[in-house]
Amino acid sequence: MRPHRWPAAVLVITLSWIVVLYIFRETAASLVMTWVHTATFAHGFLILPISIGLIWNRRYRILPLVPAPSLWGFAVLVILECGWLIGKMTGVLLIQHMALVCILQALIWTALGSQITYALLFPVAFLFFAVPAGESLVAPLQDFTALIAVEGLRLSRIPVFWEGRFITTPSQVWEVAEACSAIRYVIPAVVLASLYSYLTYRRWTRRLIFVLSSALLIVLANGLRVYVIVVLTEMTGRFHFAGIVAGTIHRVWGHLFYGWAIFAIMMFFLFRLGSRWREQTDRDPIRFATLAELNHSSAVRLVLVAACGVALVALAPLAADGLAGRAMVSAVIEATIPTVDQPWTALPNRSGDWLPHFKGADAEVAQSYTAGNHDVHLYIAYYARQKQGAELVNEDNVLIDGTKVLLSGNPRAAAIAVATDQDDFEIHPAHVLQDFLNHMPVATSLSRFGITRSSATEQFQ
Repeated sequence: MRPHRWPAAVLVITLSWIVVLYIFRETAASLVMTWVHTATFAHGFLILPISIGLIWNRRYRILPLVPAPSLWGFAVLVILECGWLIGKMTGVLLIQHMALVCILQALIWTALGSQITYALLFPVAFLFFAVPAGESLVAPLQDFTALIAVEGLRLSRIPVFWEGRFITTPSQVWEVAEACSAIRYVIPAVVLASLYSYLTYRRWTRRLIFVLSSALLIVLANGLRVYVIVVLTEMTGRFHFAGIVAGTIHRVWGHLFYGWAIFAIMMFFLFRLGSRWREQTDRDPIRFATLAELNHSSAVRLVLVAACGVALVALAPLAADGLAGRAMVSAVIEATIPTVDQPWTALPNRSGDWLPHFKGADAEVAQSYTAGNHDVHLYIAYYARQKQGAELVNEDNVLIDGTKVLLSGNPRAAAIAVATDQDDFEIHPAHVLQDFLNHMPVATSLSRFGITRSSATEQFQ
């Protein structure tokens, strides 16, 4: 494949990516939805365009090379599709997102070979930043931010009581919430610092030091931001200007503008400081393909290797559907109404307005029971096959007005009930539910949902 036939190679990689994204469309859609709904990862929309720009910037180094498919790429693809399958079956989106991005990267290595992949190492590796990872750092960053703010207040001789993530000062109680953890600034800072260090430095040690320093300074600056907000609020009664500034910051847009203003200032400072040690990049000699490599190259071979790679990774979704279908068949249940013993009786129709909403449940039971002047409304949701958007633990699942007592739960089912008065739907104490449950033959009525008497009664002990 001669240099003037590189457009064909680009077309093959592009089509391969499109097909893979279609095969893993649920994972790709959830990845994009995370970018849309989580401001911390909104930069994900920029990662691919930036990576393409970096590749275009290095085109003069790869055009003289010849794509030489690597068989090692197939082994990596097998490992990655197994990783995606594990993430799919366990419902861990992070594993699925990471595996999908790695599959796209591995396709480049498989189709174009090691030499070209090495020449494009950073632009290809930069795609990792499209994965929405790092939320596990929120809690440690909250604690560190609280530590910086408290130590600053003590140095300023402002009385302060610190308990966990709550800071008490003479004026009010402050909470270092998730929005104050600096995660929304640290991740973009790492992305920008990585890009800047790649364009500015040649040695990997300098690049790593610059990225780590950027992350650390952003965290320290965020702690200083929280400290300043508290101090300005404490000074409101003594200094009129401090009150004006504090009032502006306490508004929603004020907090947002204040945080991003500090972020922009710190990044500008880091870029200016980092430019003092700028190195000349791309000093390595350009390698040209040999005549033997040119004669050995083939566009047909490139197409076949790319097609085999795509077909290989397509086995993972098929395996996931097969395993899920088998689990679905083995876990099919009959959504029959649980029976109860006297004095409780099941009403012909469900009464009352209370009805939880569990999205995508494979089986549901909603039934009302009565005994004297007491009613119990029982709802059971069962998930034989959980998937994204249809799982037992989901923020879209609603227990109306919080009027519930959880009778039992397991990884696939939840049984919820309320005890009410027949006339005014007044919620009764748990002992009414306990009496109802004692008259329910759990072994025969609820066992199909994976609910035992011990699990059903433990909430009432």
